[in-house]
Amino acid sequence: MKNYISTLLFLLLSVSIHGQPIDYELIILDTASHFNASPYNPTAFDADIIIDSDSVHRAVFYRSDFSVGRPPFNETIWLKRTVSGDCLTGLGHRVLVDSVKQTIAWQTFVSSCRSCNSKENRHIVIAIPTPPADYQVLFENEYLKKTGDAGQSKAGVRSLELTTLPFDSMNDLLPSAGRRSGIIIEKEEQLAESDRSMITTDFSKSMIVANTYGGDCMLKLRPHAHYDAVTKTMVVTVYTIWGGCRAGGRAFIALEVEKPSDRFDIVLHEIQVDSWAEYEEHIGRRVKVFGK
Repeated sequence: MKNYISTLLFLLLSVSIHGQPIDYELIILDTASHFNASPYNPTAFDADIIIDSDSVHRAVFYRSDFSVGRPPFNETIWLKRTVSGDCLTGLGHRVLVDSVKQTIAWQTFVSSCRSCNSKENRHIVIAIPTPPADYQVLFENEYLKKTGDAGQSKAGVRSLELTTLPFDSMNDLLPSAGRRSGIIIEKEEQLAESDRSMITTDFSKSMIVANTYGGDCMLKLRPHAHYDAVTKTMVVTVYTIWGGCRAGGRAFIALEVEKPSDRFDIVLHEIQVDSWAEYEEHIGRRVKVFGK
């Protein structure tokens, strides 16, 4: 998360600026299924949502598939939206604050193909600095002119190769570039001097993702990674599979993940499941999107 405190001070003090862009962080990118925003309603819910301290949806992240905690509401709120289109080829985002109109607008720019009837969805959650109470949050879409043919859209999502590395704890990889969830190492300079001789990763082609997960004493971890060319995002998903043990447990995993050739952002997902059968059910849905 970037410096939200200084950003918020800017919002409060710069009352003469229109359309000032602010930073945001991608929390969830879900391409495989509808994001269910309410734990009390099994129906897929694709409306725009503001998740803050007053939202009825604030507890959803304890109960949904994605285990991402909850926002620190004094600093951050989360915004959720679903973008749909025929053969999507690109999604771009920008968050603008207008301190005269007292609005924050999440703008999404949608690109798609001509002559295509294959509907695609992207379910997206981002974090932004908590605005003043009298600010209105707007969700805006701009549909760009359709270009190209339908074949372009099928390059949208693909699986990435990954390898498990022989490290036992976070301490083995520190100091490094920590993020909101886990550790991301994109270049050798982020490793401690003592670790560089232990790692043979070619950082021009791969990167390292590591994290510790909680569960029971029979916890198993199963990692997957994919690249979404529509949003230009690498998504690393680790399933935490509980084993039915009554005692608590923790597990660590470090992964070498193939870098996409294109530019990309990164988002880490944790999905908790209660059994191996539930994991296989999730993977069955995933195969329909990623092909394996």
